[in-house]
Amino acid sequence: MLEKCLASLERFDLDVTVVDNTTNGNVYREQAPWGLGLVPKDRPYIVCDEDIEIDPECPPNLVEALLDVSWHYLKVGLQIRTDDVPALLRYEYSLNWERRLNSRPKMYYLDSGCSIIPAEVDTHFAIYRTPINPGICGVRLAAPYQVRHLPWYHEEFTDEEIDYYKRTGPAWALTHSAGELCES
Repeated sequence: MLEKCLASLERFDLDVTVVDNTTNGNVYREQAPWGLGLVPKDRPYIVCDEDIEIDPECPPNLVEALLDVSWHYLKVGLQIRTDDVPALLRYEYSLNWERRLNSRPKMYYLDSGCSIIPAEVDTHFAIYRTPINPGICGVRLAAPYQVRHLPWYHEEFTDEEIDYYKRTGPAWALTHSAGELCES
């Protein structure tokens, strides 16, 4: 998944730093970019998870659109594509959650010429204006500015991966339901 993620970022001319959060199979959440001091204090930056891929139909002005909208919101993410995901029962809850977010009324953002969705933003792919993580509040650019959550397209999982997603899948939606916009 990391290779697909990095390949999808190449066309946007980004400086990429990869943070390996695993050591002997353990995840150390304190090694997030903020905890490691890897985020700039004087300019916007993007954080993305290794299990996403920028949709091939995403316009080439992605970074410019994110920057433009980020002047009005602390955190701006991308819509997570759901229309082409195979029917996998183990992701039904997460997919329904994202589909509900994607169906919210979109607001046309005049400066950038794109639409935004008032929706929670995780670290799948988001631009930040501050040197701290402002939580999950923010907005998402609407299609065609989309990412694919690669695990949803992967049909052959190990027992360990299936167990992980069973334990954490619905938890994100239950614990990350702010529903408010954080405007600056």
